[in-house]
Amino acid sequence: MIERAFEIAAVSFAALSGVVEARRKSLDLVGAYVVGLITAFGGGTLRDVLLERRPLFWVERSEYTLLVLVLAAAHLYSPAALRPLRLRAVQAFADGLDAIALGLFGGLGAQAALELGAPPFVAVLFGVMTGAFGGVLRDVVLNEVPMLFRPTSTLYATPVFAGGLAQVGLIELGADGSDALIGGAAVTILIRLGALRWNWRLPPPRPDPAP
Repeated sequence: MIERAFEIAAVSFAALSGVVEARRKSLDLVGAYVVGLITAFGGGTLRDVLLERRPLFWVERSEYTLLVLVLAAAHLYSPAALRPLRLRAVQAFADGLDAIALGLFGGLGAQAALELGAPPFVAVLFGVMTGAFGGVLRDVVLNEVPMLFRPTSTLYATPVFAGGLAQVGLIELGADGSDALIGGAAVTILIRLGALRWNWRLPPPRPDPAP
């Protein structure tokens, strides 16, 4: 089932993005595991709470907690030759993982809201929350300004918003849910990777007039 495969992939990429950042901060296995859990489960938990879905997705699929632990241990204790070592390479690796998780979780969030009868635009917003919230929590825990709130940040929530619009648009055009999910996630991932590569940003607000 495509939704289950997307969820496993989303958890894996999100957890790894958190673990990579935790390693960069020199956290041990316990610390990296906690950061991985927060990153992987934060957005989906917010979605399930707001949509009153029980049990929470990671409680229903408790094997995800073990998956995150395995990924954390594998990354922290893998041979150095298998890991990016330079700071820029590490950051690029983490950003790439985060972009993929952003698209996958964004699509799953929008789909869950649509299945429960949410209006299309509200479903898009659920996708944004599901995709971006785990990364926000990760940055807060690691004492960083969240990517979403950095004044000079490249596009972060905007790609998820565009992907959600594409997803609901495809459904309106007659695509089934799985095809729309794939299309919306692909739009999000491509725009986010493009923003990272070419430094895409929203235009800044107009300055206030001088008194």
